[in-house]
Amino acid sequence: MTDQTSPAEALLIRRYREALGISPEIAATRLQIKLSARRWRQIEAGEETKGGKPAEASPSQLAHMATVVGIEPDQLRELGHDEAAEIQEVIKARLAAEPTSTDPLAGLPADPGERVAELARRQRVLATELERVAGKPPEATDEDRRQERTR
Repeated sequence: MTDQTSPAEALLIRRYREALGISPEIAATRLQIKLSARRWRQIEAGEETKGGKPAEASPSQLAHMATVVGIEPDQLRELGHDEAAEIQEVIKARLAAEPTSTDPLAGLPADPGERVAELARRQRVLATELERVAGKPPEATDEDRRQERTR
């Protein structure tokens, strides 16, 4: 779909994301639900990449995506997405009640194995974003080198 045929909410999400200067990959990592960057792109485009089937966000997905990019519940209501707006209000209330932290290690799992896996995931996301912004390829991590040796 083109901009003219993409759903209004998809265009709004894309415009807000672009105004933040973040990629779909970074936006997807900021979600509190599991949604891939690929799916984020499909929702913004309004169609799946293979087959061209419509790709619409569920009310929950739409609410979470809107929260990440700074769209307000009233904006969703104006587009006829009352359920997504209600979900987003719950999300925002929960976020407002949570203590904020500037600690970059906040929110990591307590289990050492899960902690390492999450840190590795964050490192890959940051390397990808750095590559996009700086135009340089990211340096290989120890995990990348181990995987390369096993191939």
